[in-house]
Amino acid sequence: SGKSFVGKQLAFELGAVFIDPDCILEERHGTTLANIVAKLGEKAFLEAEGQILLALDKQQQYVIAPGGSAVYHEKAMQYLASFSDIYYLEVSQAVLEQRIEIASRGIIGLEEKTFKMLYQERAPLYQQWAKKVLDGQQERAVLVTEILKG
Repeated sequence: SGKSFVGKQLAFELGAVFIDPDCILEERHGTTLANIVAKLGEKAFLEAEGQILLALDKQQQYVIAPGGSAVYHEKAMQYLASFSDIYYLEVSQAVLEQRIEIASRGIIGLEEKTFKMLYQERAPLYQQWAKKVLDGQQERAVLVTEILKG
């Protein structure tokens, strides 16, 4: 959806720390998300992702671009919502499939479900947690401006 690019720019504008839990996991394990999911299993991966989010200091100013599966970790989402505004950069399933290199992503749930099924399952969860839903197909600079406006 462009969340990492938008997040980095937003963090720069705000003077905040940019956090991408997927990148943190890749650094810790020295490999791709797909390999991490294969090694840990989906449940342990979700827990590791959630623990990164739960460890964030509420007093620090962050811009966080969590992986798409973070919405499955309700405790982590509740924690984030307790001290931050959550924005959902909504894009169509077709656009996401074009943008994401599925083979290297390690997408949680893709072994049992199609990409379309996961999209249909996750979209309502993203909307549930979002302070605001933004059209993720807008220019990235426009998205940053909209988020800065609140």
